[in-house]
Amino acid sequence: MLKMADSNIAEIGVVVVDPAYKGLGIMNKMFDTLIQTAQEAGLYAIFGEAIIYHIFSQKSNLTHGFSESALLLGKAPQDLTIENNQFTQTKRRGSVLVGYKRPQKLPVPKIYKTIIQKTYRLANLPPGTLAGGTGTQKTYASGV
Repeated sequence: MLKMADSNIAEIGVVVVDPAYKGLGIMNKMFDTLIQTAQEAGLYAIFGEAIIYHIFSQKSNLTHGFSESALLLGKAPQDLTIENNQFTQTKRRGSVLVGYKRPQKLPVPKIYKTIIQKTYRLANLPPGTLAGGTGTQKTYASGV
């Protein structure tokens, strides 16, 4: 995990498991440890980049509660290779989906509280929630 120098968030980095140990839940245990470490460190959020043509990295992020928040076109290098993946044989730059996870509620800075409350009111959202993509409500921040 790499903490960003100018904020209280961290990138989770690349998760790789030796092929001889695939299917044993090792990657899930690494993710769980990263999330727990982020909570213990008091980080506001963690994020990771899943290669667009590697469905397993996307599924892993989603399984561990990450929300897809951005698409970065051309971010993956052209010389990237993934075992048994035909898309990496073309030697073109690929894109990544950025997954974002908040291990804890975020405090709302006083300077932004009024504008956030107004935005929620105008969007007909209850205070302290943010509309989820499936019609559910997800906790956003404390103090709103």
